[in-house]
Amino acid sequence: MKKLVVNGYKYEELPNSTKSKLKQKMSEDLQYTFNDDFQFNINYILEHDLCQQKLRIDYSLSYCQGDGLRLTGELDLIRCLEYDEIKKKFTEKELKRLYHYIINFLETIEIKNNSRYTFFNKNDYDFANELLINLEIAKYKNVDIDLVCRFQFAITNFFQKICSDWEKQGYDYIYPDATEKEIKEYYDKYYFDEFGRTIYGIVQEIELESI
Repeated sequence: MKKLVVNGYKYEELPNSTKSKLKQKMSEDLQYTFNDDFQFNINYILEHDLCQQKLRIDYSLSYCQGDGLRLTGELDLIRCLEYDEIKKKFTEKELKRLYHYIINFLETIEIKNNSRYTFFNKNDYDFANELLINLEIAKYKNVDIDLVCRFQFAITNFFQKICSDWEKQGYDYIYPDATEKEIKEYYDKYYFDEFGRTIYGIVQEIELESI
């Protein structure tokens, strides 16, 4: 048997080319642990903070065409009237009228899953026409069309903003603009060979069969 002695290096002792590879690996490691935590946290907000129990996130964060973050499932329009960011755009009288429209003619809308793309699409929130048609079929008089359209606009902007914020949080987590100090701390407990492969101990002896 022959013995091969492999020297172990701390992160800061490695050449810059190897450090770059380890920074990329750090992003890959973070992405591996990211998905479960991210989905859990966002779904918790949807269920408990926004009271949208039937909405879920759909996302792909790889800097590819069609990537992004969107919501799918059933959107409760009644709950939307309770959000401060939406409520402040209407008078009390308008809110009462909207509530009457929605509770009687369109309480929820379905945001369908898109198997190809995950970016936010405003068309997913295009419910004004359906609500107005339902009101027309019921022969409802003096419908405030402008109010319905403004409500759709407010909801679309509200969810576009939070989806954009969550998307940014995801990218920042997976692809952190980490400093050398932060990367060094991340790899502090590891030793590497000169190529950046993880080893344990300052020196590792590997027995090889003679050829």
